[in-house]
Amino acid sequence: MDKGRALLLPARCQVATAGSQPSGQRHAGLGLAMQTLVEAVAYFSMLDCKGRLWDIHYLQARLHHTLGQTPQCNKCAKLFHLLELQAQGAAVAMRL
Repeated sequence: MDKGRALLLPARCQVATAGSQPSGQRHAGLGLAMQTLVEAVAYFSMLDCKGRLWDIHYLQARLHHTLGQTPQCNKCAKLFHLLELQAQGAAVAMRL
């Protein structure tokens, strides 16, 4: 869990600093953040930490959208929505 969180923090920082850079460097910074997020997904998947995976898939979808990578954006958005539906289904089951 700590390793996953340790990867998520620099990825968010890389995204924040990439916003203030020129266009060519911005894409490189966002690509580096994407690689860090992929590694974080591996750790959170092993732990089945759906809340963190939800955050990461949302961020990945936004980054792919910014980079103009539509197929990857759609894939991450789909994973994000699947986790969202699972969370809603669990909430409904708890009320019953």
